[in-house]
Amino acid sequence: MVVALVGGDALKACLGSIAPWQDRCIVVLGENMEDAGVWRARFPAPQFVEGGGLSVPMRRQRGVAAVRGRLVAVLEDTSLPDPGWLEAICAAFSQDRIAAAAGPVRIDPALGGRYRALACTEYGRFHPDSFPRLALAAPGASGTQPVSRLPGNNLAYRREPLQSILNGSDHGLVEGEVNALLAERGFTLALQPGMGVVYAAPDLHGARLRTRMQHGRLYAGSRAAGLPFSTRLARSVAAVLVLPGVLCARSLSSMTRAVAPGSWLGTAFWICAMECAWALGESAGYLSGAGHSIEAWR
Repeated sequence: MVVALVGGDALKACLGSIAPWQDRCIVVLGENMEDAGVWRARFPAPQFVEGGGLSVPMRRQRGVAAVRGRLVAVLEDTSLPDPGWLEAICAAFSQDRIAAAAGPVRIDPALGGRYRALACTEYGRFHPDSFPRLALAAPGASGTQPVSRLPGNNLAYRREPLQSILNGSDHGLVEGEVNALLAERGFTLALQPGMGVVYAAPDLHGARLRTRMQHGRLYAGSRAAGLPFSTRLARSVAAVLVLPGVLCARSLSSMTRAVAPGSWLGTAFWICAMECAWALGESAGYLSGAGHSIEAWR
């Protein structure tokens, strides 16, 4: 399943990169993109689904509902899979208790600084040199190994346990929430090195500071539910005073592995701006809840 965030040339490049598997692909379009009929004329093999004004999590859920296979992969059109990506997905689920798997994310050096920064904040920990640090055990025969967390893009699920969670969701597939519930139910999250992708397309909406604030608010709002006001207030203050430094340090560390040294300066500026925006969003989320931040996730 490909969820179109950018559309246009980015979606064309993404579909071109999965040419051998297009007949197995469902593409969920977003708003302000050409309609499904136009895309079908260009790419007859995939199934195109209109996503309209739905949020990204709800478009993911719509795509999952259209899948009929045992496994479902979630890819965004900002990313280009490596050769052998589909085969690696199949290898990742060699053990029955593995319910979700993902692969490393590399950053295209041709991206501008703002978009490199977005990639570092979102996927820096999942660069090929960093992802194994999240491992919980040694890899198995296929190279698959259990890990503590997965990226929000370039991941795959067993459809049955995924659907059992989505059946009770009114806001769609939010990967952090779904992965946590799978782990609570005794399933394993896994890394499969062959499932690599290159993050290659500028995501203008995702790179906006307002968007980073909304995502931070959504994250904190979900964590704040049911907490007493005193706890929420303390977390809100910490998000302003402490979190910017923690987030910036983490993403800057990831940048040194994922981005060439000659591009560090411009990337670092935008990393700091984005992580500070996220921290402000978290602060608001702890005090005021998620608000309408999930509807703004486009």
